[in-house]
Amino acid sequence: MHGDSQRRFEQACEWFVRLREQSESTELISEWLEWLDSDPCNQEAFNEARGIWQVTAGARESKGSSALARIPRTSWLTAASVAFAVVIGGLAWLVEAPHGREFATVQGESRRFELSDGSHVELAGDSKFTVDFSGGVRHIDLIQGEAYFQVAHDKAHPFIVGAGSLHVTAVGTAFNVRTAADRVVVAVEEGIVLVEPRDGDSLPDGLKRIPSLRQGRGTQTDVRRINLGRGEEIAINVGDRQMQMMHIEPSTVASWRSGRLYFAREPLRSVLASVRAASGVEIRIAESSLGDLRFTGTVFNDKVSDWIEGLPAIFPVVIRRDGSAFIVQEKD
Repeated sequence: MHGDSQRRFEQACEWFVRLREQSESTELISEWLEWLDSDPCNQEAFNEARGIWQVTAGARESKGSSALARIPRTSWLTAASVAFAVVIGGLAWLVEAPHGREFATVQGESRRFELSDGSHVELAGDSKFTVDFSGGVRHIDLIQGEAYFQVAHDKAHPFIVGAGSLHVTAVGTAFNVRTAADRVVVAVEEGIVLVEPRDGDSLPDGLKRIPSLRQGRGTQTDVRRINLGRGEEIAINVGDRQMQMMHIEPSTVASWRSGRLYFAREPLRSVLASVRAASGVEIRIAESSLGDLRFTGTVFNDKVSDWIEGLPAIFPVVIRRDGSAFIVQEKD
């Protein structure tokens, strides 16, 4: 390996270590992404470093074998690089997700995963998904929570996300899917996705033809197959058979990654569920009817308590405390 390649590989190793130590730093992640984009060779070097880590991880799982002995010996692999490969074995926030496994986050946590096809999934707090790339289809099942997908282009192998009662299909695009309180919200940042019910699912009749905000007040649309493009969002609430479609700013898609939760005419119950998952702050609704109130606006992750305390200025509610939890209840 010549000088430039060696320096590039060492930089990739440094990024691995820094990301392990500061896995929740959005600023560091942005800097790392800029470094990757600055030169195509940077991505190759990072993949090479990750490959060494994977070999080392596999060696640790084999009883009686030495991790160092299992690492391929080449003329350019220095002792420092070997030590680096052992150190980063605990890296969990950026991994290649193997098939059939389940990945999850807890409240207030987010993680980024790289799939074997080169796609990336950023998982919000209190979320869970599984991966299955068998049968010629790239399938993700978003069991709960919210995720942002950057899909590697591959027309021969559709990328399908199952969420609630819906399938979201993409070829090569960037989009966000959120599930909360029987509600599924799909928003597209780049490209086009196809939204349709899961095969075999029985949806309420009211979901088949319902008003669409995108097409104008009082018009009808068929939810059986809906194409969403850049800057479009669809939200389906199975419980009360309601759907809304609208244009949004592409920059607001997956804004939770930068600590901002954006909502448009969202039922308060699903808003609170998303805020709770992202921040870890416990929020409960005392009366179920309050969950139907609609909220539009932005909640900043570092000012959640202030936002909760300000809800009485928006809705006919009062806020009380129960230990560390906030209780939203109807105003007398």
